[in-house]
Order: sequence, then C-alpha cells, then structure tokens
Amino acid sequence: MMHVTLPCRAALLGLALLPSLAVAAGPEPVPVYRQIKDWIVGCDNTRACTAVAAAQEDANSLWLVVHREAGLNGALSLRVVGGAAWDSLPLLDGQPLTASWHKERDEYQTVLQLDGEAGAALVRQLRNGERLTAASTDGELQASLLGISAALLLIDSVQGRIGHASALVRPGAAADASVPPAPTMAKLPLFTAAPALDPEQATQMRSAVMAKAKADGDVFDQEGVRSLELQPLDSHYALALISSECGAYNCSYTLYRVGRAAPYIISELPFEAPASEVVDSRLTGYVAFDSNSGELYGFDKGRGIGDCGVNEIWRYDGERMRLLSLAKMDRCAQVSSEYWPVLWRAGK
Repeated sequence: MMHVTLPCRAALLGLALLPSLAVAAGPEPVPVYRQIKDWIVGCDNTRACTAVAAAQEDANSLWLVVHREAGLNGALSLRVVGGAAWDSLPLLDGQPLTASWHKERDEYQTVLQLDGEAGAALVRQLRNGERLTAASTDGELQASLLGISAALLLIDSVQGRIGHASALVRPGAAADASVPPAPTMAKLPLFTAAPALDPEQATQMRSAVMAKAKADGDVFDQEGVRSLELQPLDSHYALALISSECGAYNCSYTLYRVGRAAPYIISELPFEAPASEVVDSRLTGYVAFDSNSGELYGFDKGRGIGDCGVNEIWRYDGERMRLLSLAKMDRCAQVSSEYWPVLWRAGK
C-alpha cells in the first residue's frame, strides 16, 4: 500500500511578523504557503507566486488572483474572475478602475486580465483599498482586499524584490543584480508507453493483488472495493490501483507495483516526494493513471463542489513516481482549482 502523505503545517503570518520580511538576509526557502487574513499565498519551487483573494464562503464573490514569476523580468498578471455573468467593470471602494482589461467570457465565468507593468500598477493601487466590487445579474460581486499588502509583501520577500523598483509594496533604488534569478525548474525524463497487459496474466495479477490487499489490511472485503484497475507501467511492472471506502465525493486509494510475470511479486509503488512540509500530497478523493503519459492524477476535494483541497500530478520515470505539479487551497471559498496557488512544478 502507498499513501503519500507529507507533513503539512499551514503557517499563519501575522502582521507583527512583517518587518522581518524586509530585513531578511535573503529570500526565504520555498515552497511557501500561507493564509493572510482574506488572502492565500503560495510560492512554488521556482519562486513563482500566486496570491488569491479567498474570503468567507460567498456565492456572489469575485476571485482576485495575482501571479508573478520570479527573476528581474518575471511576468506579472492580475485576474478578476466572476463566477456569474457580469458586464460592468470592477470598482475599488465604489470608484471605477481605469485599465485596458483583456476580457474573456464563457458560460461559467468572466475573466478580466491585466499583464505586465499595467497589471503591477493596478495591483499597487488595490493596496490602498478595502473591497473590489462589480455588478452582475445575480447581485453585487465582491472581493475582500483585507490582507493584500501583507500578501504582496510576502511575494516580494520570496522573490528578493524588497527595495527594488519592481517591488509591489516597498520599492526602492536597489540594483537590478539584487533581484535573484528564478531557480532552474527540474525536468522529468520522458515517459515511454509500455506494452498492454496480457488478459490472462491480468486476471492472475488481479487475484494476487486482492489477496495482498486483504492480507495487509488495506481492503477488508470485496464489497468495500469500488474498483481495481491494472495499468502497464513498463515492460517489467504494472500499476494496481484500488479504490475503496468511497463516501459522497472522495474515495481511499491503495497503490501497488506488480511484476508482470509469475509469481507476480507485489510491492509498494515508489514515490520521490519533495522534502517540504507544505507540499501536502494526499492521493485521495479521485485518483487516476494514464498509461500513455505515465501520469498519476489526484484531486482531493475538501467538499463536493471541489473549491478546496489538493490537485496533483505525478509521472513515472521508469523507477518511481516523481511530482510534476501540485496546487492546493485549504480554504473553501468558491475558488476554482485552476486559480489555486501552485506549490511545485517540474518540466515535462
């Protein structure tokens, strides 16, 4: 059985700690994940950071998302996302925001986006406000700005921008060389799809896996198992994926690596996980494996609508599963998973 659960400790950053960011000897270790009043901030292993306005649960909310890549010329984007149809431009404390927004709209949401220096200038303007609002057919949409200054200051600190002209909160005249470059993103090996399993062998492997799972206490009886999938990993091994103990929207999963030839030796599926307390891999909820890409996908839902939890992808490198990407949102605040702070990225 393999449940990948790394220790998680969601640190709370109080305003009293903010001065330490400005005098830190250098950028702090990453990944970083913090809840700051009505905002969630996450920075990944490349020091790319995302700050999301995630206040109390409210169906009539705006999602305000600030994303910035690391390095002197790291790209910045500001998105204002409305879950309902809305046509009016957002207001900052009742006053219109003058900006050349790029607008995208579908049947589910409307997105206003502003990039580069224009986006940075508007982000700095938002720091002086309390609330962003917009009128819609479903009533007023709103995003709280409580905590935005501390969230942006954390991004500047992680990226080494404090005292530099590119800083969002405390700019200065520091030399460009003072802003560290973005760390190199690790690139995972390419995956080569393995031959399909022989049907007769797959039947024998299935029996061996169920016997192993019962002996280990991972599965108590056949009725508690929703499914047992067998997928080829490589020419020597297959992946066994058992889903069981399913609730309303989450299941528990047991993963094995199984030899493709008799006697079908079964062992734990090996994982290479980042040594980080905030990269909280769960592999519960919904887990699936794509034998064509070698990718293992997991989406742990904090609740049924899927607006909080962990979204992760691993890829098999011929010996073990290695983390390709992970994003999380601990606060259930109607924020779609595509806007959750990313805490880990690897190149394909």
